[in-house]
Amino acid sequence: NVIDDLDFSFPSRYLYDTGDQKGRYLGHGTFGAVCSAYDTKREVMVAIKKLRHPFSKSSVTRRVFRELTLLKYCHHPCIIHNDEVYVSKNDNNRIQEIYFVMECMPTTLSQNIRQVRARV
Repeated sequence: NVIDDLDFSFPSRYLYDTGDQKGRYLGHGTFGAVCSAYDTKREVMVAIKKLRHPFSKSSVTRRVFRELTLLKYCHHPCIIHNDEVYVSKNDNNRIQEIYFVMECMPTTLSQNIRQVRARV
């Protein structure tokens, strides 16, 4: 799946375009990009975060591990949780990208912060 010039490697259970449900590019950051897709198993839209080159530097690897750990073990209604993690490998069978599958939220954290500041 090529989304906004980015190649997302989805397992077959996740569909970017089902005809009825359309995924979309949601944004990007320093380490990756996020898009939405339809989870055919649970029948809901999910957010899929693609982390490029997660082992390029030890500092990047630590950040990826920290984020994964926080998403896995923090159980709070105000924090999204991680549904699944999968990887794509290169020709040498080395992990090239890590994907986090999370619940799809209507806004980003920065949008929420801006909205709260505007009300204050």
